[in-house]
Amino acid sequence: MKKLAFFVTLFLGVLTMGQEDSAAQSVVGGDDGRMTVSDSSGRGVVDISASGDGDDSRVVIRVASMEVVMRGDADRVQSSDSKTETSVRTEQRFVEVRNPVKYRIVAFGGSNFQSFLEVGINTFPVVDYSMYPNLSGDLYDFMDLRNGKSLQWAFSLFDVTVPITDWFSVTSAIQLVFNEYVFSRNVRLVKEGGMLVPQVISPGYKKSKISTSAFQIPVLLNLGRAKSFHFSAGLYGGVTLGSHSKIKFPKEKVYNMYVNPFYAGATFRVGFRGFYVYCNYGLTGLFKHGKGPVAAPLTVGIGF
Repeated sequence: MKKLAFFVTLFLGVLTMGQEDSAAQSVVGGDDGRMTVSDSSGRGVVDISASGDGDDSRVVIRVASMEVVMRGDADRVQSSDSKTETSVRTEQRFVEVRNPVKYRIVAFGGSNFQSFLEVGINTFPVVDYSMYPNLSGDLYDFMDLRNGKSLQWAFSLFDVTVPITDWFSVTSAIQLVFNEYVFSRNVRLVKEGGMLVPQVISPGYKKSKISTSAFQIPVLLNLGRAKSFHFSAGLYGGVTLGSHSKIKFPKEKVYNMYVNPFYAGATFRVGFRGFYVYCNYGLTGLFKHGKGPVAAPLTVGIGF
């Protein structure tokens, strides 16, 4: 603390001694443990004194009517003038970064907030069929899915977690996502007149589905520690790479099924370490506006 007093006084002395005019000139004087900056009339402008050593050290800085006392024992700062007097607790170091922000970019789900593999079940909780006023028979509710076969597979390529506090952090990732929507009825979607139209197929076909692939980026706010119980909530957005419909057997494929090129949704997670249960709900429909039924997907699954 004596070194601090010396350098502060030296800086003030150099600064003031360089400012000469016809009225006054500042001078610096000092003895053991005390240094003073005075004007040309001899009146003290800045006075710094230091005493003690180690935990019992103390530095007193007086500027005009303001006095600051720094004590090494109680880590205490006192500031007083003619009108007010305050006392606050402080650390012995004036500026100290206790937990500097550290981030770590890892590959293939290396973070405990983002798993490498997510597997979920897709469904459509609400579907708007207003574009199809005359649905009947097998065409009625043609977007109904076989949930056990309508799966989502998401692979985390890179992810990063930025800690804010011990219990709060932000996580983002780049995912490669594959979705399958397998119809429960004997129907398929075909492109007709610039839109998707349901068509009845023979019960001999084993499967009728729509598949999509996309790059997806989630942004999550995490509450809890990475290696213990944690809760996460946030948003995700994606870019569709491709889409097609398929029936088998015999196998037939139709590409570019009017799927939205960009999509977004909300995501929620509850987990422990690298394992979590997640729920994704689409805020945009699966298909382009006016090209197919309005159907926002809901996905529930696990990450591990």
